[in-house]
Amino acid sequence: MTTLVVQTAFLGDVVLTTPLLAAIADRHGRVDVVTTPAAAGLLETHPAVGAVLRYDKRGTDRGLAGLWRLGRVLRARKYERVYLPHRSWRSAALAILSGARERIGFADSPAAATYTRRVPRAERGHEVERLLALAGEPDAPAPTPPLSLALTADDRAQADAWLRAHNVGDGFVAMAPGSIWGTKRWPGYAALAAALEQPVVVVGGREDAMLAETVVGAARGRVHSAAGALGLRASAALIARAAVLVTNDSAPLHLATATGTRVVAIFGPTASGKSAVADAVAATLGTEVVSIDALQVYRGLPILTNQPVVPTRLVAIREPVEQMSVGEFAPLAHAEIDALVEGRGSAVVTGGTGLYLRAALADLDLPPAVAEETVGRVAEEVDSDAEAAHGRLASLDPSAAAAVHANDRQRLVRALALAETGHSLVRPDDRLWSRDTRRPTVIVGLELTPEELDRRIVERARAMFEAGVVAEVRAALEQPLSRTVEKTLGLREIAELSPDAALERLVARTRRYARYQRKWMRRIPGIVLVDGNRPPEAVAGDILEVSGLAAG
Repeated sequence: MTTLVVQTAFLGDVVLTTPLLAAIADRHGRVDVVTTPAAAGLLETHPAVGAVLRYDKRGTDRGLAGLWRLGRVLRARKYERVYLPHRSWRSAALAILSGARERIGFADSPAAATYTRRVPRAERGHEVERLLALAGEPDAPAPTPPLSLALTADDRAQADAWLRAHNVGDGFVAMAPGSIWGTKRWPGYAALAAALEQPVVVVGGREDAMLAETVVGAARGRVHSAAGALGLRASAALIARAAVLVTNDSAPLHLATATGTRVVAIFGPTASGKSAVADAVAATLGTEVVSIDALQVYRGLPILTNQPVVPTRLVAIREPVEQMSVGEFAPLAHAEIDALVEGRGSAVVTGGTGLYLRAALADLDLPPAVAEETVGRVAEEVDSDAEAAHGRLASLDPSAAAAVHANDRQRLVRALALAETGHSLVRPDDRLWSRDTRRPTVIVGLELTPEELDRRIVERARAMFEAGVVAEVRAALEQPLSRTVEKTLGLREIAELSPDAALERLVARTRRYARYQRKWMRRIPGIVLVDGNRPPEAVAGDILEVSGLAAG
């Protein structure tokens, strides 16, 4: 490692430094970190961190002797640069003793004169944003990765085992009453615990055990103390399982932000293998997959819609005759994601329908569903004279008319039907292409070479016919179908053409649809592209790494 970060402040400050570690690692490779023994365990599994060097500045390393001893260790590691988010003389001294040529810190530090690069520290904004300025080149914006801690499978297992041993199920309230500063300790925890109906788990270190017992005494049997019973990362995993965290100190709050409400969203073109990748990610995290697909919600066409074999949420939940709009789908997806995050600590969502993905991840304030009769009548009007229908839309909703071309039949029908009911397809606060999500989310896109994607498209299409898709389609067409199901890729071709001709047409249409999906994927703000050409387990490993959820 050529880069060192010295952060020996309080636990919460160390968590706030994790985005800086990720940003520096993106530029220079994994970094070594000098930190306190209390915080060391948090960073040992972090994907941006190489080695963690403990510095017990108030214990065994106290004084000049300890400073000099660690300085010799740092010099032997031959660092090229040292970043100093903690503005102290002690940190500056360690940077000098390391022998690194570059020492980067804030210009308002008391030890700024010893730095080789002094970065202005913003007076406003979140502390994470201030710290990230250290990673940016002069006059260049710094990246903004989220707070992140990499909890291992063992960390989560310890938290789960403790909850099972105390018969604490989902929906519990976590309370963290401890603090180094006595003035921060809120006296109302016991009264709050007594007033609640939900189970309560008090978290903290060994030093908080007596304080925790005063809260437990308010309602024994419903309130339990985990203070001192779990290590720091396992405690973070327990906090991640809680429905609510009540705390008077910033450290538990930052732990909850870094670990507690994680959603991994996997997007990719059709036949890219995203379902298998999502299953591998979910298996590692001990959670489940939520399908974000406009057609997998329907029963009766599992082969044609490529429904997963592994039990997956929001698959086969509607009859083919039922209509499903994105506005109806969004609250269903929100409920499933929330249930997994609150019950399992994380959720994995996957799909290739871009609008459905955004609706599942964010509160888009989508227009309401319109009655089938209205949509059918408007569709006939558009089919009869699209230009005239567009002109009527312009008189009812000029903003929608400006956004929708007369030749875009589907959107024109939708916009005109909405306008008739007093709603608009265009919203002033349109967050479709924003970074907003309901929960902290990492969005990953599977990038495949055109040759590999084409090979998978052909392979999957052939497998459909071998699995009996012709009989499946014929059976489905014997019953009424919704407008959405009627648009299923390949449905009419398989019903009306010979198997060979239908296969050829299905492959051609799938290729066109995959190209459209790839264009959509590149428009998703903040998406992280990973190499999808490899086996699912290898791709899943990369996704866990970039999401900060990889096991150590």
